Amino acid sequence: MPPVILLVLIIFAVLVLLVLITQRSQESNDDRPRDVQEDTYEFDDDNNSAVPTVRRRARIVAPAQIVEGSQRRLVVSALPLTDIGDNKPPAEKGITAILLTLMNPSVQTMDTKTALYNFDPPLKLSFDYNSDDAAATTMGADGKPQLSLITAYPSDSGWKFERLATTVEPNGAGGGTLTAWLYTLHPADPVAMGRP
Repeated sequence: MPPVILLVLIIFAVLVLLVLITQRSQESNDDRPRDVQEDTYEFDDDNNSAVPTVRRRARIVAPAQIVEGSQRRLVVSALPLTDIGDNKPPAEKGITAILLTLMNPSVQTMDTKTALYNFDPPLKLSFDYNSDDAAATTMGADGKPQLSLITAYPSDSGWKFERLATTVEPNGAGGGTLTAWLYTLHPADPVAMGRP
């Protein structure tokens, strides 16, 4: 074999080894768990077993969480709805009105039944809205109803509210889906729909 071809083959083999070593080094430095499992829970507002725990069709994607050093799958259930009543969010929260309480989710680990309130990675919440919900608010410049998902919880000084960054996806029939990421349930927050 001519020396030039042999030299090219050796250089190629060395480059391939360097790439493999670099990839393995990056993989070993990555702290994220591999193959994070997700469980999806669907709740239907007209399902007899969910009444009166869910007011709109809901879908919650719950990625496994690291708890006590181990990756643990989650279970999401719907508790009886909490009545937020006529409590008004403070103006600085950017919430002009609470339209209705949608769900009071409870999250725990599947195996140990440990209640969880903080999520990393976050839970993905999706709730349907209907034409009445859309009619209860104004349309934004993008032509979508100004609706948000909101968490709320009672405290010694009254109700506390947090508006979640919400994506509004109309379905073309007057309703659609509201989607947001949930990082905390502080510790037992119902999820509500509000304006904006």
